[in-house]
Amino acid sequence: AVVSTQSTGIMVYYIVPVLGVWADEMLGMGVEWTGMVLFVSSLALSISSNVVALIVDRAGPYVFLIASSVLLPFVYAFIGPLPLLKISPSTIQLICSLTALGVVAPMGFIPCMSAMFDAYSPYHTPPPRSALIAMTSLFYVTFPVASALSFTSSGIMATYLDFPWSTSALMFAFLLQTVGACLVFGRRKKTSAYWGNLFI
Repeated sequence: AVVSTQSTGIMVYYIVPVLGVWADEMLGMGVEWTGMVLFVSSLALSISSNVVALIVDRAGPYVFLIASSVLLPFVYAFIGPLPLLKISPSTIQLICSLTALGVVAPMGFIPCMSAMFDAYSPYHTPPPRSALIAMTSLFYVTFPVASALSFTSSGIMATYLDFPWSTSALMFAFLLQTVGACLVFGRRKKTSAYWGNLFI
């Protein structure tokens, strides 16, 4: 669950340090317009977070975690966009892709708290108060850690790759994480909880 929250946070925060410079150079968007685009993305993330939180108890956390493992890299392919897609960058493309990122991202971290409780419950039902506090703190500490890692890596990669290729590299890294989890846990019993844990 921590890994899922961490990787999702990195994908959300990664674009923040370099988006303004790239949008100004390639699209002629000033700082105010870049801020507006990020505001729309953040607003979509806030609304989607509440919707996912309302549904997760009925649908279960693993449905959303599996969906995020597919949708996050798909959306990220259009943020740059991925040069292999032969799509010309545009203001509409950037706004739509970042809004979609805000909609999809909560699927990768909102259900993780529920998944953590599910993983702990077989050992202690109900979990003791100390365990709940420990899991909650572990969940929330991933956000500042993710922002620190994403800001640092974004700045470093910007010196070697342009914006479309750097976001594409992050997309491929996320896919490798998912494939790696499948290879590592591929021999375990294929229960619904197991398939969800492949992506957390």
